[in-house]
Amino acid sequence: MVHKGDSVERRRCEPFTEEAQKFRYLAAAAILFGALASSAIAHHGWGGYTSADFTLTGTVVDTHLGNPHDRLTVEVDGEMWNVVLSPPDRSRRAGFNDSMIKVGDTVTMLGNRH
Repeated sequence: MVHKGDSVERRRCEPFTEEAQKFRYLAAAAILFGALASSAIAHHGWGGYTSADFTLTGTVVDTHLGNPHDRLTVEVDGEMWNVVLSPPDRSRRAGFNDSMIKVGDTVTMLGNRH
C-alpha cells in the first residue's frame, strides 16, 4: 500500500519482447483458427452416409421446405422416415417447390442412408 508522501518508483513501460510478440501472434492465430473451424464444423459433410444406394417408397405425412434442408416425413410399412433433401436454394434451382408434393402423396426416393 502506498501512503501520501512515500516515494514511488516510476517504471517506464517497455515494448513487448520479440518472444512475447510471437506469443501474441500465435494466440491471435489460434483464436481466429478456432472461430473459423467452429463455423466449418457447424455444417456437415457426407462422411456419415453410406455409399450404397437406397430406395424408399412410402406416403408423405409431413413436409418442411426451408433451412437448413428441405425434409419430408414418409410413412413406410408403419414406420416414419425422416428424409433429408438438399438445401432450399438448391432444391428451388432444380425446380422442386411446395406445389410439387403434398401430404398423402406416394413418393419413391433414391438416396443414401445416414
